[in-house]
Amino acid sequence: MRAQYFVTRDHDQWVVLYEFRHYGPYDDGSKHAALTAAIDSAHQAGQRGFQAEVLVAPDDSDGYQTVWVYGRDAYPPLPGNQTSGGDTNAAPSGSGAPR
Repeated sequence: MRAQYFVTRDHDQWVVLYEFRHYGPYDDGSKHAALTAAIDSAHQAGQRGFQAEVLVAPDDSDGYQTVWVYGRDAYPPLPGNQTSGGDTNAAPSGSGAPR
């Protein structure tokens, strides 16, 4: 099973989309805060056997780019490496949804 977490801009703040639901904005509405929430949730999903990944909408183009994959990328991400490719809305505990 696959768990995909999409980090995208919603007006002037960054949010996470998971299973057709919006989560966030987080802290200051920053991209970094949304990425952190998405990676944390994807890591938890990966531990439960999901093929988990985080995708980000680039600022300058359409589509999404995979930036973190469970089992491939470090967790927690190394400083400055959350987009290497290489908390205001609570979600149900243990659901795999971003918090």
